[in-house]
Amino acid sequence: MDEETESAPSEVNKPINKNHNLNPKIYKVQGKHMVIEIIEGRFMMNEFGCNDLLRKVRASYDISDSKCYGAITYRDCKMILSDAEFVYNVDTRFESILVRLFPVSCIILKNSVLVVVNENMKMDGFIRDLCKITHFYGHFNSDVAKNRTPTSSETIQNSNEQFLAPSEETQNTFNFNLPFEICVLECCFITALSHLESVIYLLHIYNMPMRIYYNLDGMWKISVDLVVFEEKNKILEDKVYNNKKFKDISIILHDLKHPVSNMNEMSRGFEELINEILSCDENIKVLEFSNHILHYGSETMRNNLTYRPVNHDLQFLLEYFDQEIEMLGKRARTLENSLVHIERYINLELAITRNEMMRLDVMCSILGVSFGVGACLSGLFGMNVINGLEQSRYAFTSITLAFLSVLFVAIYVTRVLQVKHRV
Repeated sequence: MDEETESAPSEVNKPINKNHNLNPKIYKVQGKHMVIEIIEGRFMMNEFGCNDLLRKVRASYDISDSKCYGAITYRDCKMILSDAEFVYNVDTRFESILVRLFPVSCIILKNSVLVVVNENMKMDGFIRDLCKITHFYGHFNSDVAKNRTPTSSETIQNSNEQFLAPSEETQNTFNFNLPFEICVLECCFITALSHLESVIYLLHIYNMPMRIYYNLDGMWKISVDLVVFEEKNKILEDKVYNNKKFKDISIILHDLKHPVSNMNEMSRGFEELINEILSCDENIKVLEFSNHILHYGSETMRNNLTYRPVNHDLQFLLEYFDQEIEMLGKRARTLENSLVHIERYINLELAITRNEMMRLDVMCSILGVSFGVGACLSGLFGMNVINGLEQSRYAFTSITLAFLSVLFVAIYVTRVLQVKHRV
């Protein structure tokens, strides 16, 4: 028992190979979360609470006083470790950036990244990209520290041959001319945007086309992306206009409305975040650690921040993501509007069918009343044996004409109802 307890912490903090299939489940032991520290191309898995994460971030500060203005607080760590979903927020603290782009939750430091493991995404690709970025900048900074400044051609050649070689499987390419924190932020945006296009839900929908993954922890996950929603919407429209059963159509419509609504809310939150950053030049400037001394310094130093130019590469990058998320948001809103129109069409068809049934019921009732009146008159005529009316031709003719008149009036009323569609 003693050997097992002693070996447990070492297994948690030891480095793990890049090819290791990461288990995406969040381990919560006494309020702790699984946090991955990525530095110089290597990552280590740790179980951190809020205080542990706070000490880890403040230990990375270059200045001795970690209680400076704008430093990360316990509340910030509590928020980054919270389980709230569909949150899109990028906050800056002194020499750190807190990124919450569902399902990505991480803290960007000067030379490392702390990633909070989220069970709603597969972490392998994201961790591999961050290892590639930290590996490149770690070696580049070590070369600069040795007073060895490589030329631009050498930098490109080294980055292509040495640092980018292990990541040929990935499809993401990053601009390594940007600062470290911006390159990591770009990776976070790309991951969140791609995940938004392929959102992972734990849905109980069995009649939808799905891609099911079986993870190491035995959990079944159902991936339903926007393309599948659009394909399902086309199938739904075909069923509606081909006069299929409304019961089957309503089941599919109900299964589509909730995830599409969630995707619409997520795209709207993402779009509002980027628009908020682009609306002010200062919000763009504070994303670079080189401006934090001025931004979190005295008032005089903060005024000098306004004279610093905006990083146009970063601005163009944010504008690119703004366009991408705007297009994705339009697709989600179009799909949601299409579902609303289909629902209205179904309700209209059902209302027309209901009115037809009501009109038919009224017509049958009127005809039944007319036959009842005629039968009543005929019965009175046949039962009146005292005065001998049953032997009178005049009485027989009068009763017959009255019955036929009532019947013709009933038929005329039903004909009017059928033509006017007023029921």
